[in-house]
Amino acid sequence: LESKQIQLSEKLVDLAEASARALEAVRPKARVRNTSIEVKIPAGQLVLGDQRAIEQVVLNLVDNAVKYSPPNSKVELTTARHHGQIELRIKDDGPGIEARHLSRIFERFYRVDKGRSREMGGTGLGLSIVKHLVTTMKGDVRCESTPGQGSTFCVELPEVTADSQPAEGRVS
Repeated sequence: LESKQIQLSEKLVDLAEASARALEAVRPKARVRNTSIEVKIPAGQLVLGDQRAIEQVVLNLVDNAVKYSPPNSKVELTTARHHGQIELRIKDDGPGIEARHLSRIFERFYRVDKGRSREMGGTGLGLSIVKHLVTTMKGDVRCESTPGQGSTFCVELPEVTADSQPAEGRVS
């Protein structure tokens, strides 16, 4: 990703459909932990981006939300419109992240709780991959969190309008 050897396409992507495909891989883990995943994304909400990249972003963020939230919790996916962007919000009931870590969580190999991360597995690359994919698609990602109150990861991607549709994806 960093070397730009992976080329992402710029097409119309239905955020609800991409999220549904990504969630197929996470639902078995969520069932084992008795974690509900609620998706409140309107059908037909289109963004400009790469289908596989968006699915990977959702997969990484929801997998983390399920992994770090206690059993019997909830993960919620919602969207909102902001200044030509669609913001996908993934909210969890996890332990939250202290403010001093928030500026670094998208760095490669950075771990908030090294001991707990080791026991749960992973490479420490998931959020870094999310950041690279989202910025390559001309978007942004951030985290809002308060210890003891969970975290919300916000992914902003360009909203598709009549003016922004690529020629091959234009709706007449």
